[in-house]
Amino acid sequence: MPSRGALAGAVAIGVYLFVALSRLTYPFALEWLEGNSLVEVHRIVAGQPLYPAPTAGYVPDGYSPLYFGVSAAAARVLGVSYLPLRLVSLLSSLACFALLARLVQRETGSIAAGFGAAGLFAATYFATGTWFDVGRVDSLFLALSIGGLYAARWMRGTRGAIAAGVLLAAAALTKQTGL
Repeated sequence: MPSRGALAGAVAIGVYLFVALSRLTYPFALEWLEGNSLVEVHRIVAGQPLYPAPTAGYVPDGYSPLYFGVSAAAARVLGVSYLPLRLVSLLSSLACFALLARLVQRETGSIAAGFGAAGLFAATYFATGTWFDVGRVDSLFLALSIGGLYAARWMRGTRGAIAAGVLLAAAALTKQTGL
């Protein structure tokens, strides 16, 4: 029988997915930085530079470019709207859940503990301002950071070192605090 922690984790993940999927196609900004992210993605898709000299019409955000590039790739397929940005963030948050679950499961030997850990993170969704699925850099940054830490902890040899380095460098290219 599953533990209470694993069941609570499943409920938290389910609630998160319900809310995130219901907001995925909402046509307006869910918070103020999301509009800025959409402008950055539009510039990339339109072939304009992401970091030109500031003008009265455009001042670039102070974020690293990887999230905007990934979202622009999705926007080339789905169209320029909030959907591709939110989809990148949603998939990144799901990667966080999976990585945390696997990390804890490997450390404890308990699948229930892993699922509980992922659920505990999901349960912070409302306490943290519901940003996991919003079109901004944070979820991709966190997924790459956790992936890099997972690689550093569990992957062995040269391949593990390279994987950890690439993932942590990608995190820094998503949000400069990754340094």
